[in-house]
Amino acid sequence: MQQRNRKPELLVDPDWLEGNLDNPKVRIIDCNVAMHRQPAGPSVIESKRGDWVKAHIPGAAYLHMTEDLSAPRGPLIYNLPSAEHMTEKLQSIGVDEDTTIVLYGPAKAASIPRAWWVIRASGVQDVRILNGGWERWLAEGRPVSSDMPDFPRGNFTARTERARVAGKQDVLDVLGDPEVLLINALNAAQHKGEYFRYGRPGRIPGSVNVPSGELQREDGQYRPMEELEALFAAVGADGAGRIITYCGGGIAASNTCFALEMLGYGNVAMYDQSLNEWGNDANLPLETG
Repeated sequence: MQQRNRKPELLVDPDWLEGNLDNPKVRIIDCNVAMHRQPAGPSVIESKRGDWVKAHIPGAAYLHMTEDLSAPRGPLIYNLPSAEHMTEKLQSIGVDEDTTIVLYGPAKAASIPRAWWVIRASGVQDVRILNGGWERWLAEGRPVSSDMPDFPRGNFTARTERARVAGKQDVLDVLGDPEVLLINALNAAQHKGEYFRYGRPGRIPGSVNVPSGELQREDGQYRPMEELEALFAAVGADGAGRIITYCGGGIAASNTCFALEMLGYGNVAMYDQSLNEWGNDANLPLETG
């Protein structure tokens, strides 16, 4: 059974963030993109950089989920970038080794936890999410700016945390291992194979289902810690020595990783290519029902 230390500080409320707008140790990043779902395969990603130019939280930078925070590999368009790429990208917006990063965008935008996972897996130790996002910030009358920030170059050097990243072979190696819990972050119908977008219907054998959409309320704020703990306890997370999350392409499962880290679970990895890779390889097993 895992010994857990909760990390509630990973969720930032607007009051805390407004109080730290002038803190040089805090870097705010708008990660908003529009994701247009396709009948099959990955979504089409539309930049919202223009919206950031018009209005953003004062001092916020902008990073695009795929243009800035992905390393496409053939048909697999969402992949963790190299440490060299992330070093350049984060230094360019003034990230230092001791910087606290706060991410925001629309409250339930999948690009926000995806950015969290990419930046966290690249070695930044303190990465947080604005709870309730841009909508909550505006609803509470917090300050908004159209000024373009000028960032001093940071000194952060990325170090890919390999323990947070699982590949196809890693998943194959643990199939049937009672110590490893595979969590599918897609919705229940996709988990059962009732419909599919990623090559073939079904789920990786032995995996359990915690839909990413159930982690947040309708207003986009995350459910209370006790409710989140109950969701994962119900599928056996407390008894797992290791957890690997997956989804269609590593987007929804990033939200699962964020929730698990906030709840204090250790030894959590994500299968970054997920069903975009697994479901399109007829040699790999899937189960339905």
